[in-house]
Amino acid sequence: MVARTIVREDIDKLRAQFQQWVDDPGIDVIISTGGTGMTQRDLTPEAARGFINKQIPGFGELFRHLSYAEIGTSTIQSRADAGITHNGTVIFMMPGSTNACRLGMDQIILSQLDASYRPVQPGGTAAAHPPRAGAQAMREMGNNIFHRGGAEAQRRRES
Repeated sequence: MVARTIVREDIDKLRAQFQQWVDDPGIDVIISTGGTGMTQRDLTPEAARGFINKQIPGFGELFRHLSYAEIGTSTIQSRADAGITHNGTVIFMMPGSTNACRLGMDQIILSQLDASYRPVQPGGTAAAHPPRAGAQAMREMGNNIFHRGGAEAQRRRES
């Protein structure tokens, strides 16, 4: 893990944090948790939108499909999303609940960051630019890799 921070639901602060991490050559992947719902304060997709040059629609689609087994039709309220920035940084955005983070990491993200899987590889293809950390190392780090914690994460820390 290179960095971890909690950013309140303020679009300018969120954009500034995304900018800092996208500009950091030591960061290949940003995993953001929280702020992907449908309330007025859920602003993560809007904050990240300006940095994403290429959408990864399959991430949000698969996330909602897998979530359906746990939360039923409430899954349509998730705006989980992913994309690739101009410099190849991959941004994953997930809901902030513990179950959602676990689902996203364990069932989608970790395998996509493993060099033996193909489509999403930070900085290019797996053969040309393998990720800096393998899936096992990322599993050991948990769900806090280059991560912006959501309101639920903040409430857990304050209690």
